[in-house]
Formats: sequence, structure tokens, C-alpha cells
Amino acid sequence: MAGKTWTILKSETTAFVIGLLCVIFGVYLLLAFSSFFFTGGNDQSILSHPNPSELLETGNRIQNYAGARGAQLAQYLINDCFGFSAYCIIIFLVVAGMKLMKALPIRIFVARSSIRLCKRFVRVRRKPLVLA
Repeated sequence: MAGKTWTILKSETTAFVIGLLCVIFGVYLLLAFSSFFFTGGNDQSILSHPNPSELLETGNRIQNYAGARGAQLAQYLINDCFGFSAYCIIIFLVVAGMKLMKALPIRIFVARSSIRLCKRFVRVRRKPLVLA
């Protein structure tokens, strides 16, 4: 039984489907994050005191283009976790999805470049900033 499961997981079709889901989720996150920068202030009052029944109804006044779940996800990842560096998650998802789908030949240089770009966003100062 374990051999069949491993064969299914290693198949090219499974890799393509997982890659496609990664790319679709990356585009969804891009829509949610970009919309969050424009409509996040309007959604803040609803997201700060979330009533589960209010978020599930269709007329919930959330203005994020990705909907209530997209607004919650963007608010959590941008405000509470990573800030603007959360866009690196999108880069990773799209690059990994394209690699799994074998749609774009991605060389090691491109992968390292995207990692370096993400590190620049996340870099923390080691010496405190002294104002004289």
C-alpha cells in the first residue's frame, strides 16, 4: 500500500496539480496583499473585532478584492507577521509552482537571486542606529 501511495505522489501529474495549486494560491495572495494596501483601513474595524457570523455573510462590508478570508490572511501576514516581506511568500509559491509544473526552466541562479531578494527585505540591523 505504501508503495502505491509513493508512486502516486511521485507521478508527473500530481506534481503538475500541486504546482498549479501553488501558482493559483500565489495569485490569490497577490490579489489579497495588493488590495490590503488600498482597502485595509476600511476593513480594519471589521477585522479587529471579528464576529464569525459577520464574516461569513455575503454583505459583510469587507472591501478586500480577495474577500473576507483574503483580508484576514493579508492582515495576519502583513500586520502581525512579516510586513511587506510577506510578498516573498508569493515569489516562493509561484517559483516553486512553476518548477513543479515544469513550465519554466528555473536555474539555480534565479532561485538564489530570489532568495537574496527576500533576504534583503527581511534583513535585520545588527548595530543599533545612533542619531547624534
